[in-house]
Amino acid sequence: MATISAVLKTKKKGDRRQPLWVFLRHGKVEVAIATGAQLLAEEFKKGQVVGERAGELNAQVNTIRARLQLAFDQLTAREEAITNPALRAIYQQLVDTPPAVVAPPTADKTQVQDLLVTYFNTYNTRGQNKLSTSTTRSYTAIANLLNRFNPQLRIQDVNRDILQDIESFMVSEGQLNQTIEAYMGKITAILNYFGPDLELSQSYKRYKFDLTIAKNDVTFLHPQQLRDFLAHQKPYSGNANQPNRKSGRAYDRVVDILLMLISSGLRYSDIFNDFRQLIRMENGREYIHIIPQKTKRKQIRCKIPVTKLMKDILERNNYQLKKMEDYYFNQLLREYCQGIPSFQTEVQTTAYSGKKEVVTRKKLCDAIGSHIGRKTNISYLFALDVPAPEIIGRSGHTDYTTLMIYAQKLDDIKAEVRELDFFALPN
Repeated sequence: MATISAVLKTKKKGDRRQPLWVFLRHGKVEVAIATGAQLLAEEFKKGQVVGERAGELNAQVNTIRARLQLAFDQLTAREEAITNPALRAIYQQLVDTPPAVVAPPTADKTQVQDLLVTYFNTYNTRGQNKLSTSTTRSYTAIANLLNRFNPQLRIQDVNRDILQDIESFMVSEGQLNQTIEAYMGKITAILNYFGPDLELSQSYKRYKFDLTIAKNDVTFLHPQQLRDFLAHQKPYSGNANQPNRKSGRAYDRVVDILLMLISSGLRYSDIFNDFRQLIRMENGREYIHIIPQKTKRKQIRCKIPVTKLMKDILERNNYQLKKMEDYYFNQLLREYCQGIPSFQTEVQTTAYSGKKEVVTRKKLCDAIGSHIGRKTNISYLFALDVPAPEIIGRSGHTDYTTLMIYAQKLDDIKAEVRELDFFALPN
């Protein structure tokens, strides 16, 4: 998660007035935005401007903070690398074309407990031991969205028209329709969760999401690209304390994680389990039995054969891969793949923001992310003519129509997938 804070940045020692900046920090990434204001130390307390200019400058700081948060949320939703240039590019777009803002009505401070954003924060707090990191991050992003839309919106006032207004507000911010659909689904889920206790109006249930969602071809690793990935070693710049290391940073972990994702077909949220607890022997073969986090409520169970490569990865990681945040994994994976020639091919995706078509073209090495592991696994299984019911049992897919998208345009790789023998079982 990103932290955003206002600070007085010392320019020259001895100067009584110091410039006011707003900083976004996320891991090693830092973005600093100047407000142009100069303050005395006594005019800035606990992250807030005090005194005669408090109202004006705190409003400016909050605007900068909201734009930085939105830039971060958009990159996170698109699974793009969180970098200084990427954050600044979106931030500048928001400065140049600010979204329409819904003016909040005056509300009594005693109504804070009734605010919709309060219920999002409450739900997030209650579920902190049950919700995945990515889900918690999504709810936090939605709470930030609601604060930008109307920080005084009461949950009791939400109806179909308000939900439509929130949807339109997200379009005005440039959010993609896939993100809007996911966020609106979570807002509706919050209303359903708290609705019975609050006796909410049922009008909100008449809201229907009907924005266009683009259907792109499934992007997976071609067998030759997987061969190239297996053979690749990123040159290491050297470390006097570790002269025998072949790779820098955490690239070795990244390789193991991606290969485990491809081998198993598991989602990223399930890859860091203690697999000792999940592997069972059946008819002389080892199988992973797991209920994926995404389908836990439906109690969907997956049965995945342990391949030779999976067993090698598990054994050298003591059967439990060390946890790595998904954004950091994607960042390192993209760095690692820069030097692979076959990963320089262009990947084009089409999306929509409202009615506006958004076409993105990137090299595979700049677009690759954790989900390509699952996509590659299912595509290879179809290429090997594994029956759909078995693939459903291994992947935990609950939508047959969605699953069959993976079965398209695979005839040209079938022979290479068989030759690759990626799913070879242990002897």
